[in-house]
Amino acid sequence: MGPLLRAAVLSAALFALAAVGGEAHSATDFLNIFKPRNEHDYFHNANQGQEENVMPRASDQQNLITAPVTKSGLMKVPPRSAPTAVAQDTVVLPVDNAGEFPGAWSIISENAGVSAMHLVILRSDKAIMFDTVTTGPSLLRLPKGNCRLDLRSKEVGAQDCAAHAVEFDYATGGVRPLKVGWCHGVPYASSSSFPSSRRFVAWFQGQKSRTSRDGHCLHCMQVLTDVWCSSGALDAEGNLVQTGGYFEGEKVVRYLSPCGNCDWREFPGSLAEGRWCIPQLASAYHNSHHQPITDSHSGVRACVRRYGTQQILPDGRSIVLGGRRAFSYEFVPAEGQSNAQANNLQILRDTTDDVENNLYPFVHLLPDGTLFIFANDRSILFDPRNGQVVRELPVLPGGGRNYPASGMSALLPLDLRRGDVLSPEVIVCGGSPKNAFKLGEANIFNAALKDCARINPLKPDARWATDQMPVSRTMGDLLILPTGDLLILNGAAKGCSGWGFGRQPVLSPLLYSPRQKRGSRFRALAPTTIPRMYHATSAVLPDATVLVAGSNTNSAYNFSGVDFQTEVRVERFTPPYLSPALATNRPMIDVGTVPGDGMAYGAKFTFQFSTPVQAVAEADVKVTMYAPAFTTHGYSMNQRLLVLSVTTFTANGQRYTITVDAPGKPELAPPGYYLLYVLAKGVPSKAAWVKVHK
Repeated sequence: MGPLLRAAVLSAALFALAAVGGEAHSATDFLNIFKPRNEHDYFHNANQGQEENVMPRASDQQNLITAPVTKSGLMKVPPRSAPTAVAQDTVVLPVDNAGEFPGAWSIISENAGVSAMHLVILRSDKAIMFDTVTTGPSLLRLPKGNCRLDLRSKEVGAQDCAAHAVEFDYATGGVRPLKVGWCHGVPYASSSSFPSSRRFVAWFQGQKSRTSRDGHCLHCMQVLTDVWCSSGALDAEGNLVQTGGYFEGEKVVRYLSPCGNCDWREFPGSLAEGRWCIPQLASAYHNSHHQPITDSHSGVRACVRRYGTQQILPDGRSIVLGGRRAFSYEFVPAEGQSNAQANNLQILRDTTDDVENNLYPFVHLLPDGTLFIFANDRSILFDPRNGQVVRELPVLPGGGRNYPASGMSALLPLDLRRGDVLSPEVIVCGGSPKNAFKLGEANIFNAALKDCARINPLKPDARWATDQMPVSRTMGDLLILPTGDLLILNGAAKGCSGWGFGRQPVLSPLLYSPRQKRGSRFRALAPTTIPRMYHATSAVLPDATVLVAGSNTNSAYNFSGVDFQTEVRVERFTPPYLSPALATNRPMIDVGTVPGDGMAYGAKFTFQFSTPVQAVAEADVKVTMYAPAFTTHGYSMNQRLLVLSVTTFTANGQRYTITVDAPGKPELAPPGYYLLYVLAKGVPSKAAWVKVHK
C-alpha cells in the first residue's frame, strides 16, 4: 500500500472513530493513539490478563442453564467442592474482646441468586445487588418471557434469561429479579454509543419501525448493558443513579427508583467518555506496534467509564471521573440527556502505572465544596465549580492504593457539635505494592500493605500521619458505623485485586476508633467463616448491623474446582455495640414524630425517642446522620457520617424529646435521604430515613 493510500485509509478511520464515539476531540488527540506509549499513557499490559478474556467454561454454563428452577426463579446452589489448600490458608486474628462482646455473624440468605459485585441500600429498606453479565448465567432466572437480548452471542437474537441484578429484602432474605433494559425515551441516535456489531445492527434495524412520532421507542427494547465495574450514587430523591460499565454499558446512565415494582431505566450514549476504537484502527495499531489492542468479544477497544468513581455534589448533581483510559471527568447529565464532551483531569494520566493502580479513585466532598481526589499514591484538592486544581497534596508512599492495588478510604465523621470549626480528615488504608499485579501474573503473591494514613487536606501544611493495622489487607471494605467508629472487613492479606490475584483471605474484621491515640485504634473482632475476596461488598443497614455479600474471583459462577468459590450467601455482622448485655440501653426512635417534610438546611429538627429500661441524660445521647454508600471493589462512594448538635433535650420518664441543628449547608450534607440514628450510652437505635433538602 502506497503512502497516499495509507493516509487515505487512516483519515477515513479517524473520521469513523469520531462518528462512533460521538465525542469532540482534536485531530492531534486522535493521532496520539499511534504514538509510542509510556506507562502513563497506554497501559497495554493491564488489559491482556484474564479479566478481558471472559469465557466461562462450557460445562459450567450448561449446568446453570439446564438446572431446575423454583417458583421464585432461584436455582439450588450447586454442590460445593471441599476447600482447596489455598482456600484454607486464611488469616484469623486473636479476638480482642477485653471482656466485651466481639461481634457476631449470621446468615441472612444461603442464596441471593447473584453474587453482589455492586451494592446499595435504598430508602425502601431493600438492598440492590448486581453483577456483571459477562460471567454467564447466575442462580436466578428472569420471569418467563422477560429475557434480554444477548449482544455478545454469535447467534442473532440470542437471549439471556438469567437475572444479574436483584432487589434483596435483608429482613426476610427474599429476592426480586431486576432486568437492565433499554426502555422509554431513548432516541435511536443513541445507537452510536454501541459497537458497530453486525449482530446488533441486524436486530436493531428490525425494530426500527416501532417508534412513536418523536422517534423514541414505544416498547422496552430489552437490551442489557453491562454494569461490570461501574459506579453509582443516590440522588436527592433517593433514586439510584448508576453510570458506566463494560462493552455496550460504558456510556450508559441508569436509574432505579425505590418502589416495589420498579426496574432499571437506561439511557445509552449519555456519557461523553467511551470512545469505541474501531477495528480498522486496531489493525493499524497492531501493524505499527506489533501489539494487538482488540477486545476478545467485539474486536474493539474503548476509553471507558469502567472503574470510574461517582460523587454527589452540593447542588445535587453527580460528577463521574476516571475509568480505564479515561483521564477525565464529567457531570452526569439530566435523565435522557447526553454530554458532548468530557474534561481533562491530569492527575489520572499522571498516576497511571503500567497496570494502572489508579482506577476507582477515592473522592470525598469536603466542607468547603472542594473534592479530595486520590489516585494511586497522589492526591489533589479539586474545585468542581470551576474545574480548577486548588493544590496538590503530599505523596503517600508505600505502594498503590487504588484498583488493582485496591486499598480503602473514607472521610472521617464530621462533628457539627464543634460549630463552624471543622477539621475534615481523610483516611486511606491498605493496598498493595505497585508491582503486585505483575507478580500475580507469575503466581507470586507478596504481602499487601499494612498501614492506615490520615490527612487533613484543608490544612496549609497538610501531612500524612500513619498507623499500622494488625494485618496487611487489600480488597477490603471500610465502612463508617453509626457510632463514628470504622469497620474494616473482607479482603486478603496477599496479592491484589483481579481474578485469582489474591491470597490469604482475612476473616477477621477490625474496629477502628479514630478518636483513640495512635497505636491503640484497632480492635480485632469475631471472624467470619466465609472468605470474601475479589468482588465482595458490604453496607451499613438501618438497624446498625452490616450486610456482607458477594465475592467471585472466577470468570463464571463456579462452586467447585476453584480456590475461591462464587459466593451467593449473604451475611449479617452484628457489631460490638449491639451486645445483648447492652440491649437495655438501646433507644427507639418514634418514627411518627419524625417530621415528614424532612430536614431543611440550617433549621431545627425535633423528634422523640425512648429507652426500654434505663433512663438516660442528655450527656449520654448523641445523634448521627449517615449517607448510604454505593459500594463496589472495596470503595464505598458518597459515604459520610455527621454528628449533629443537640440544642434542646427534654426527658419524661424514659421518653425524650430532642431537637438538633440540621447541617447548615449542602457542602456538609448533599441533598438526599440519610439514616438518622440516636445513640444512648454508645448504643445506636434503628435508624429513621430523613430527607435533607433546601
